[in-house]
Amino acid sequence: MVRGGPAACWGETGHHALYLRNSFETFVTNGDALVTHPLRPEPRPVAGAVHAAHVLARMTYGLARWAAVEETAPPEISERRDNALERLQRTIAALKPVAEWTDRGRLYFEDLLKWEQELTDARVG
Repeated sequence: MVRGGPAACWGETGHHALYLRNSFETFVTNGDALVTHPLRPEPRPVAGAVHAAHVLARMTYGLARWAAVEETAPPEISERRDNALERLQRTIAALKPVAEWTDRGRLYFEDLLKWEQELTDARVG
């Protein structure tokens, strides 16, 4: 079984990338509002769910690329990709009715939705 490795790096760099972006712009106006998403059993702040979606998108993309181009990728990589994508989809679904996006945040979320769709289409196709 693969533990850590590239997937851990994608996750951690995803957090850092979004924290850096959030230093310069705000994506949601209700970041402290609570929402339940698939990574935590208890309600968490919307801002945390945005981070979860961002990290899951990066992890799904990295795992998808690894599974597609690396012949020696362990078999569970595809399973981990599918699991990350499913959690991304559920996190996005949780954010849709709750998150109050700024103009820049709306653009960010639209990009995230496009990315999720591309990842879904690539998995199916």
